Parts: sequence; C-alpha cells; structure tokens
Amino acid sequence: MIWLEGINDFSRNGNAPLDKVRDGMKDIISLVRARRPDLRLIGATVITALGSANHGTAEQDAKRRGLNDFIRTPACSTALPIR
Repeated sequence: MIWLEGINDFSRNGNAPLDKVRDGMKDIISLVRARRPDLRLIGATVITALGSANHGTAEQDAKRRGLNDFIRTPACSTALPIR
C-alpha cells in the first residue's frame, strides 16, 4: 500500500499540529498492520507548497518537513519511502 498524505491538514483552514497528524497516521498504521500484517506499507513524502496562498508559510513547511521525517522511519514504512 502506498500512502500519500496530503498537505491540507497544515493549511490555514486545517492548521493541525504536526503531532496530531503524526499520531493519526500512527493509529491508522497500527490498524493496517493488525489486520494485514502481510501488507507492505510505503510512505510517500509530502511535496512542498512553500509560497502558495493556503499552504505556503514557513511554519506550514516546517510541519511538512517534520511529517516527512516521520514518513521516512520504519515506524511508518515497511519499505523504503518514496521521496
């Protein structure tokens, strides 16, 4: 399974904290691994939107980079992440 998380959680409308998004991903990963331990999970990193109207602040980009750091860990992906 390839998981590509969108950047909307970090938009001005969503404005979610990094730890909330990361914790939500961890919850879903736990469910997937419990139900389908044979399934390989590949995390695709979130692309930048730096400079765009709704997603492009430095704070939002820092959250995106923090999420990408998590996506690259074995806690998220059972295969090499897509970069």
